[in-house]
Amino acid sequence: MVRLILANETWATAQVTILANPQVEVCGLLVGHFDRDYLVERFAFCANLSTASDEFILAPRDEEAVRNRLHYGEAILGVFHSHLGEPTPSAADIYNMRFHDLVWLIAGNSASQSSSELVCAAYVIASNNEVRDVEVVIV
Repeated sequence: MVRLILANETWATAQVTILANPQVEVCGLLVGHFDRDYLVERFAFCANLSTASDEFILAPRDEEAVRNRLHYGEAILGVFHSHLGEPTPSAADIYNMRFHDLVWLIAGNSASQSSSELVCAAYVIASNNEVRDVEVVIV
């Protein structure tokens, strides 16, 4: 089973930005390498063009800037965004996953945790449109 590997420092840095913006879905791209697993090196934050608190629209200009600044060997591995609640894909997320052959990382608050603590979960969509969990490993 493929995994998404995140350095603890990378995840901690992302959490600061997400927690500083609790009323919106923070979003962006996951940048790193794929070698049997998704090896995330950094979160590339993008502006969220949505005016709703429960959806995100990646700013195309920001997305293009991330693509133009990739270092040799780097790739865009996935999309990330935050939820105001549980880190499970919404119907809109599942719909949009069909158009991006990428891993999706969602950060949110588990029902058993305080609002200042985030958890994350990752997903891919299979060819039959089935959403599959990707194990997240924070090292």
